[in-house]
Amino acid sequence: MADRLSWWVIPGALVVLLNVASWADSTPPSAPGKPPAVERGADLVVVRDASGERAAPVPHDVLTAAPLVLAMPAALVGQRGAMTVWRRIDGVRDQTPWLTLRARVRSDATIALAGLAAGRYDLELTFAGEPAATVFAANDVQAPGEVALVAAAPLR
Repeated sequence: MADRLSWWVIPGALVVLLNVASWADSTPPSAPGKPPAVERGADLVVVRDASGERAAPVPHDVLTAAPLVLAMPAALVGQRGAMTVWRRIDGVRDQTPWLTLRARVRSDATIALAGLAAGRYDLELTFAGEPAATVFAANDVQAPGEVALVAAAPLR
């Protein structure tokens, strides 16, 4: 049986070769589109969309133009904490977190969340510590904007 079907390998290989050769003059159907023209020397950031696919490079200024800035106590400068962000829709928090990340408090005692879609959010930031973790939270925060996180009990 295998001997009778082995002759199909050559025509099958030719079909594949012809299809690959036809891509020489055009982009393959699965290839992403050409990135938009960007001014030379601009700082570019490569982002991933919600599906996990890499998107075209985006100028850094676009992502940082309107961040959500979180003001933190100066004692936390340089520390990293576990942050959870929930979207609010119609005044109610979503059941599943919108975003989880490890955030570092910058030297000016702030955390900037760049590229966050405009809207309302609940935030919780936990710093590990002895004898217990320190939790900071804010509810119904408008992004973009600026908010001071205050020590609180966990939001869950």
